[in-house]
Amino acid sequence: MTTERVLPSSKQTQLAWIAIGAGVACAGYAATLLRAPAGWILVAMGAFISTGFALVMAAGRNALRLDAEGFAVVSLLRCVRYRWEDVVSFAVVKQPLFGVEAVVFELTPAARSRNPTEARVERAASGYDGALSETYGLSARALCELLASRQVQSLGGTIERQEWAS
Repeated sequence: MTTERVLPSSKQTQLAWIAIGAGVACAGYAATLLRAPAGWILVAMGAFISTGFALVMAAGRNALRLDAEGFAVVSLLRCVRYRWEDVVSFAVVKQPLFGVEAVVFELTPAARSRNPTEARVERAASGYDGALSETYGLSARALCELLASRQVQSLGGTIERQEWAS
C-alpha cells in the first residue's frame, strides 16, 4: 500500500515571484518619476504580485500530495485532484516561454469529459491535459519518474519508458 507523500512548494520559486513583483513595482515607481501615466499601474501590479506570493508563502499551503488514489495539486485557494486511473501518461517538456522543464500529463477521454472546460483551458495553455506549475524541489525528470512509479505502485503493472518531449 502506498503511503501519502507531500511535496511542499519550492520556497525559491515563491521568492523569485516576490522579487519579480518588487522589480515591477520599482520600475513603475521610476516611471511615475518620469511622469509616465502607466507607472502607477505597474506599481499596483508589482505590489499585487509580491503581496500575493508573500501570502501564499506565509500560508505554506502550496504542495503536491501523492497517495494511493492519486495526486492533488494544492494551492492557497483550491485543490485539484487527479486519480491514478485517469492519467494515461506523464512526460517532461521544455516550456517555450521560459525554457524551463515542466511535468505534463495526459488524461483518459473519460476524465477529460468530466470537466471539459478545464481540459480545454489546460490544453490551450500547455498543449496537454494537465501541467504542474512547478517541480516541488525536484528536477522535472525526477518528479515525472516519481509520479509514474507511484501510479504503477497504486495500480499494479510495469512502468513504460517515458518519452521526454522537448
